Amino acid sequence: MYETTGQGPMELVIPCDYDDQFRFKNGGAYREERGTVRCSNETAETAGATSPGAWTMRANGDSLIVTGVNGDGLVLRNKWKITELSAGKLTLKRVFVGTTATNTRTVYLEKK
Repeated sequence: MYETTGQGPMELVIPCDYDDQFRFKNGGAYREERGTVRCSNETAETAGATSPGAWTMRANGDSLIVTGVNGDGLVLRNKWKITELSAGKLTLKRVFVGTTATNTRTVYLEKK
């Protein structure tokens, strides 16, 4: 994930998330699969091998929404603007407006 806060791009990705996978399945099923490296802040509820959710895309194909339930630990839960979509790559952007700053987060996903 990249964020425009002046930090280097990889500084925002926690090393324990490098080996996680994000699966968007036909019919709207979504699942985040945790890799073998575990995060120190994981609880019993979020430390499972997978977190299920759902995804939908707007009819015009400009945005993707990932939904889940509270406490599921989904990294991508939210509404994202699709900036690139091909057979092998998906690029998502989201603008976060805070009280002191506005940040843009970009997520680059590649097909494996």
